[in-house]
Amino acid sequence: MTSTMVSKKEELSQILESSVNTYKVLFFLFSEPLNEDLYDQVKNSGMMNGLSEVFEEGQILEDYFESLESVNFDEITNEYRRLFIGPNMINAPLWESFYTDEKNLLFSKSTFQIRDLLLKSGREYILKNNEPEDHLLVELEFAIYLINENLRTYEETGEFNKTLLEDHLNLLTNHLCVWVPQLGERIRKHSTTPLYVGSSYFLESFLKFDEETVRELLELL
Repeated sequence: MTSTMVSKKEELSQILESSVNTYKVLFFLFSEPLNEDLYDQVKNSGMMNGLSEVFEEGQILEDYFESLESVNFDEITNEYRRLFIGPNMINAPLWESFYTDEKNLLFSKSTFQIRDLLLKSGREYILKNNEPEDHLLVELEFAIYLINENLRTYEETGEFNKTLLEDHLNLLTNHLCVWVPQLGERIRKHSTTPLYVGSSYFLESFLKFDEETVRELLELL
């Protein structure tokens, strides 16, 4: 193996380490309504700094996290419920199968594909058969798991695990990067706050970046 390849792998490993933190921030943003503690966690992570240099719409979140005084947490809670969990009509469901099934049915093909991916890695959704596995948070958490496992392998052996990378690419190319743009469209159509408009752009942009990173790593193997 040439020193150039080693250097490139090391560079990509550092990008993957950073990606884990980004996935965690995105997980936080979509896991529950923003409260003051969560707001501080995201702001102090520094993740929102310079987003506009990465993608044009990043300015939305940069501005939003500039000043706590402009944030109405009650409004955010109502918005989160209206968009993602109900109890009334859910305007932007967080399940992949809603977007990929012709009739917007849950527990359809993508649910079982994600279930199989999880099982292949020795993982099982705690709410299996009660809620579909193809929820955004399950898929983001699985991406974090795959990256962490591969970083551990790289630290121990100096090599990446090709199977883990292929599963990661499968998750991105055949799942997240397919349906998240549709989710983003619905969020931007129904959202009244810059937090979720900006978060939808952030999620889409980052997933594309992560897909490119994983492809590049696989080409080095």
